[in-house]
Amino acid sequence: NVLSSEMEMIYTEFLRWILEDNSFGLLVKSKKPYILKNMPNILPLLKKAEETGRCIRLPFECMPSQAARIADMSVGLAVSSALSEAVIAGHKGIHYHSRFPENHEYYKWGYEKLVFDDLDRMMDALKSYKSDRSSNTELGDWTPYLDFMDPFRDGQAGERLGTYFKWCL
Repeated sequence: NVLSSEMEMIYTEFLRWILEDNSFGLLVKSKKPYILKNMPNILPLLKKAEETGRCIRLPFECMPSQAARIADMSVGLAVSSALSEAVIAGHKGIHYHSRFPENHEYYKWGYEKLVFDDLDRMMDALKSYKSDRSSNTELGDWTPYLDFMDPFRDGQAGERLGTYFKWCL
């Protein structure tokens, strides 16, 4: 499975970073509670990272926008709905997928600013941003596209969908 192997690569890169850089912290917000257990190769690294006190696993019930609120940058795999939720809430974030479809709107909006298809380049961009935020102010900044992604941004999408379905029925 391409996504699971990419997920393992991403976790490995971030966990190595936290072990090498004492000024880096990591919040891990899994979509499902079993995801990390299905990647036994990263569990020893994860344990070491957690022992630093700078790597925190959030409960899977935690909403992505809540996790993003305390992060400087969020990273999602593929076209992540969790990351989309976080950026619609006004937080910075980037998508990663080695096979990101070049015809996808996000790719057109910000290749290597909002979406990455090369893990090394993404990690370099994140490390550079961490060192000097002014080095790439557009990294993870979805502000120009928020009206397109969610023109209302009022938290009432469920209510509107419910009303629409009611009309259809």
